[in-house]
Formats: sequence, C-alpha cells, structure tokens
Amino acid sequence: MKRYEDEIKFYQLERLAKKEMKMQVRVLDKKEWRNLVLADPKIPRSYSQVRRLAKMIYDRKVRKTFLPFKRKWPKFGVLNPWWEECAESVYSLLNMGLQNPFLNANQRQAIESDIDADMPTFEHTKDTTHFTLHWTDSSADASDNISDDAIINDTGDYLEIAWDKYNSVFGRAPYVPSGSTEIDVYFYDLSTAIGATSQEGGIDLDASWWNNTPGVRQPTSAHELFHRLQYEFGYRRLHTPSGNYKWFSEGTASWSEVFVWNRVSLDYKMHEVFNTPDTSLLTASYKALPFWIFFDTRQRDDPNDIPLVRMLQEYEIDGDIVRSANDTIFDDWPPNNVYNQLDSLFALFSRERRIGSWEQTPTGGHPYRNILDSDDNVISPTLQILDVNISFGDTYSVTTTVNPLASDYYNFILDPNTAGKTIAISVDGSSVGDFSFYIILEKDGRFKKAIYPWFSEEDYGYSETIDLDFANALIQIVSGRMNGGTYTLTTTVT
Repeated sequence: MKRYEDEIKFYQLERLAKKEMKMQVRVLDKKEWRNLVLADPKIPRSYSQVRRLAKMIYDRKVRKTFLPFKRKWPKFGVLNPWWEECAESVYSLLNMGLQNPFLNANQRQAIESDIDADMPTFEHTKDTTHFTLHWTDSSADASDNISDDAIINDTGDYLEIAWDKYNSVFGRAPYVPSGSTEIDVYFYDLSTAIGATSQEGGIDLDASWWNNTPGVRQPTSAHELFHRLQYEFGYRRLHTPSGNYKWFSEGTASWSEVFVWNRVSLDYKMHEVFNTPDTSLLTASYKALPFWIFFDTRQRDDPNDIPLVRMLQEYEIDGDIVRSANDTIFDDWPPNNVYNQLDSLFALFSRERRIGSWEQTPTGGHPYRNILDSDDNVISPTLQILDVNISFGDTYSVTTTVNPLASDYYNFILDPNTAGKTIAISVDGSSVGDFSFYIILEKDGRFKKAIYPWFSEEDYGYSETIDLDFANALIQIVSGRMNGGTYTLTTTVT
C-alpha cells in the first residue's frame, strides 16, 4: 500500500490557494532528505520543529511577541536577533523543512492551518509582464492593508526594471517557481522583515513598511528579486548553503539595491564595516555591502564589465563561495599580481577604506556616487580608527586578535619632536594565524604614500626616518587573511 509521502512529490498548500496565495512544496525522497539535512543542520527536521518555525513566521500573535516589528533601525541597544530586514533564509528553512518525506498528511494539514490562520485574503491583483501582485485593503488587521493602488503600480514597475537589468547584465532571468510563468508578489504584515522570498514561493513584502517608508520600495524590490537570480545560478536550487554564507547571499543582494537604484533600504549596512572594521567579512551578512561594491568597481575593466556576473557563474559550479570569489579575482587580475586572491584583495579594501577610494574603478570612475538611504540622504560612512599620539622615546605595544577578513587600524600621530628620528614597527603574529599588513603615510589627513609588504603573512617589520614635511601621521593596518589570529604590535620612535 502506498503511503502519503510516496504518493505526493509536489503539492500546493490548498488553504492558502483559497485566499489567492500560491505556495508549493516539493516532497523529497528519503535519500534526498538525508542529504539535505546533512548539508545544513539549521533545517528543521521534525514535525514539532517545522510547526514551531511556521508559527514564528506566520502566527500573528507569536511573531509580534518574539519578532518585534521595527519601523526604523535602532540607534541604540540591540536589535532583537529574530528580526531581519530580509527573511529569505528563514522562509527557505521552513520550505526545506516541509520537504521532509516523513511528515504525514495530518501533520502537513496542521502546519498549513498555522500558516493560513492569520493570512489575509488577497482580493486584488495586478499583472505585469513577469509578476502578479496581490494585496488587500479589507483585512481585519490594518497592518495587512494597502489602500493606495499607486503603491502597487509603482512596485510593479520597480520589479520589472530590476528584472530587465538582471536579465540584460547577467544573461539570465530570475528564477520562477516550478510550474509558473510569473512570480507572485504578496503585500501583508510580515512583522519579521521588510521582505522575503523562497525558491518555490513568491516574494512577500511588508505592507506597513510599504505604506510608511516609501524609500525602501525600490531597493527592497531589487533585493528580493536578486535572491531569485541567485536561485537561477544554483543558490539553494543546486547547492544548499550552510555556515557563514550570508556575506554572499545577503551581501550581494544588498549590492543589487545599489546596482539597480543607487540607494539602500537601511543605511546600517553601509556604515557598519566602517564603524566596526574588526568585524569579519565572513560574518558581516548585509554589512558586507561596501566590500561587494569594492569587489565590483575595483575590478571593472569597462562600464559593462560586472565582476558579480562571473562570481555567480563560478558559484553555480559547486556552491563554494570562497573558491568562486578567488577564481573571479584571479581571472580578473594580471598573472602574479599581489591582489589576485580574496584575502589579498581584502587587504587592498582595508587601505581604500582609509583613503576613501573604496567605490572607485581602476580609472577613477564612480558608478555608485552619492548612494542614498531610505530618506534620500547621501550616505557618507566614516572609518573608526584608533589614534595613538607618539613622541620621541615612546614605545607603544598592544597584543590583540584580528578576525578573518577584518582589519585593525592604528593611526600614529607624530609629535613635532620626532622630526628626523626613526619610527620602527614590528608585528609578531601567531604561527597559526595569517595576516596582511599595510602602511599609509599621511600629511594633515591627506594621503601621501602606501606600502604593502605582500610577502609577509605572519611577522612584519618596518622602519623609516621621519620627515614631517612629507608626513606627520603613519597608519598601520593589520588585517586577518582567511584565519586571522593573535598578534603583538610594537611601535617605537628613537
């Protein structure tokens, strides 16, 4: 006798369909399921885990308790860790959990009932070339409603503009769910995020953000659609990501906001790697955005050369993010160039963050000049750096740790009595760590010279006779390569 899991391979959630919401799930065979959960331990494996996650996402009472809605990114305090501006990873985890072949019919119906309970009926639709937009203006919960049709019309236009740009530049269209000819877009109260998507679902957009913060509509539309372009290049569709992958998935989706609209939904992701440069790129998630802008612009040979195209093509091969970045960089730079791998390119990024050239092309172009926030303000990130006043006879020493693909900055401000003296810097790095070093000489805050000892990855020494007419400050940058590690920095003036 056939069991439920043997009969159904791909099914629609019928309760939601009655409300004009399409959601479908492919049920895996047992071997596929085992491989999937081995690839990512965060995937909910049991009925109780899947149901709990469904409630956290869709149950209005639960999500407003555990996932408090934030209209603006907080200036102080800690953001509730369950809130995320894009819920792609959470929605995808639920979708993958529902692929469990061991869930029976009654369990699936209970989970669908939880998803359906607070979902409004979408009585309005609008079709564009590649999208069907669904919304309501009559939900009992006002936070679901959009009453201004112009918001819907504009969003349809924004999505089509992003679609056309992705299709033209990347040579592929964003992924459309299996069996569909367009992508469905739903506006309702997400509470947990501004937007979300999943491989076999639609794009969900938070109605309250859409009503109250017009500046997020363009970038968030581009962001969620870019995830679907990632699916087309194998992200989740061919390769199950795990570990620290959001610096790629959310970092490049944040890059797409700038690529399409030259603006971002929330400005923290432009500021944070400048405010906290010791944050590892590998854990930066959305905040990796400035690096991806640098990755794009610094490797452009001409205006039509977009390195992220090659990055996604490489990713499609095996889903290895670091290898894909390394191969993209290696192929772009001349043979034997000192910046032709990821950790070396990051060292260059550490320099450019200080100099202010992190979004320039090799020829000095600025394809993303004057990036805007959701309030139409130009974003101008400022690098936080440790100032150290140093005089003749002084010794400064510190032992600390630098994270992988992160940077520590020391700004040695030279006292007038150091003229003609010798400044000596040594770095003693842990034997199990790896590091990059950069020295920048400045005169009254203006760049004069940079030194990159590319051959040093553990210990480093430098000395120079001080010429205050040329430079009155020396910035020592210590960056972690793929491991980072503990080091001791000692600086003397004799």
